[in-house]
Amino acid sequence: NITVGNFGTYWVQVEKDGCQSTDSLNVSFANPPTVSISADTLVCPNALIDLFAMVDTNANIVQFLWSNGQTTPQALVIPQSSDTVFVEVTDSNGCTSKAFHFLDVIDVDPNRIWIPTAFSPNNDLINDSVWVHFSFPELDLTQGFNFTIFDRWGGIIKDFAGPQDAWDGRTADGSERLPAGSYAWRLLIYNECFEKPVNRLGSLQLLR
Repeated sequence: NITVGNFGTYWVQVEKDGCQSTDSLNVSFANPPTVSISADTLVCPNALIDLFAMVDTNANIVQFLWSNGQTTPQALVIPQSSDTVFVEVTDSNGCTSKAFHFLDVIDVDPNRIWIPTAFSPNNDLINDSVWVHFSFPELDLTQGFNFTIFDRWGGIIKDFAGPQDAWDGRTADGSERLPAGSYAWRLLIYNECFEKPVNRLGSLQLLR
């Protein structure tokens, strides 16, 4: 037997007792299978994540091996922190390929949400408006976000349209500038990334 390193036709001739026999074999090299991982990239802590190994339709895959030891085309992981996962596939020719996927776990500590305690809407381009600050902008909080500012009698002055909205110290219809003073607010955020809803009450000072 021999080991070959190039494709082509190989032949062998065998002789015994004056008799000969010859046979030939055409050797070609198979391309390794193509594989990728289909999954979310930004994920919540402790969320159950589905990972799918996507291979080309012509590949005859005989083995899947994920970095967490699972051996099926679909793997389930519960990431605690950001990490790279991979899958190795082997086809019927013995060829292998790997695919890698980075899971970016969002740090959603509620203490990283804050509202300024004062602002001064005097058109000097410094602290002219107030809004909810987040230190994890990658998390979409469009749904389940409610931030409301009230006057001293409990009337709604500003009901924020979303996490990108801001208040410039005017009345609800925007027609008048409100006087300096203390204004109460309430923040409610419902999101699957938080262990429980964020529910806070507070106040801020409008300075003139």
